[in-house]
Amino acid sequence: MRAPPAAGRPRLSLRRWWPPIAWAAFILIVSSTPASDLPKVSLSDKIEHAGAYFVLAALVVRAMKQTPNAREMALLVVGLAAFGAIDEWHQGFIPGRFPDAADAVADAAGSAAGIVAASALRNALSRRALRNIA
Repeated sequence: MRAPPAAGRPRLSLRRWWPPIAWAAFILIVSSTPASDLPKVSLSDKIEHAGAYFVLAALVVRAMKQTPNAREMALLVVGLAAFGAIDEWHQGFIPGRFPDAADAVADAAGSAAGIVAASALRNALSRRALRNIA
């Protein structure tokens, strides 16, 4: 039996965090795959990077209890950009792969766009719910 959370401390719900954790794991698995084993995709790899990190960022915002404020958004962008940069560095150790600073920029841009879009959607849905209550 678990003890209740300490007074004043928010309880972390791991159930909400499984989707972003699983997506981050998927990103790491794909980036750990040798280039020769990856399927050929007709999209620009920058669009692939931005899209993958857009989804990750949106899932992180969804997992949060509240819509992030501007400071929290900035911290999320920095954190997700760091994750992307470390992942790019790690690709230097994978056969047929190499780190690319432009890919890290696409990761950061996708993260920022995902955070802003998911936060805006969350705010719009909250406003709609409040109007329906009134």
